Amino acid sequence: MASRDIVAAIGLLIFSGLYAWATFYIPDRTIPNTPGPSFFPFVIITLVAGLSVALLLKGIAERRTTGQMAITSSTARLPLLMLGAFGLFLAVLPWVGFLMASVAFFAVLMMLYGSRSPLKIVLWSLALPTALYVIFTEAFQVILPTGPLGF
Repeated sequence: MASRDIVAAIGLLIFSGLYAWATFYIPDRTIPNTPGPSFFPFVIITLVAGLSVALLLKGIAERRTTGQMAITSSTARLPLLMLGAFGLFLAVLPWVGFLMASVAFFAVLMMLYGSRSPLKIVLWSLALPTALYVIFTEAFQVILPTGPLGF
């Protein structure tokens, strides 16, 4: 587990650095004296970087106490499946819309994480994306991709 944590933390730190760098190139089209469009992505990626440092320190501490553990193909299977699900989510997002794609994506992630209760999968995969959709479209006035049903 320690090796996986270290590898994941290093990968996330590299991603965080590149993403933080990219936020500086988001065009600024806002009202004066308000946060620009790069503010929230930068805050979020700073939090991700901080959590990645914590994961790295945890992995190093575990490695010292338990010794080296190798990453095998079976340990890499679940993250690769999740990455594939995310890629599919991004691919279908423009055609089916945020809400429909997110419901399916959350259901798949819940099954990959081991949830076997159909009721929980249905309820959470409907409730969470719907809440996110309402918050972002109504409260933050963010335009999200719409599908054939208009949401």
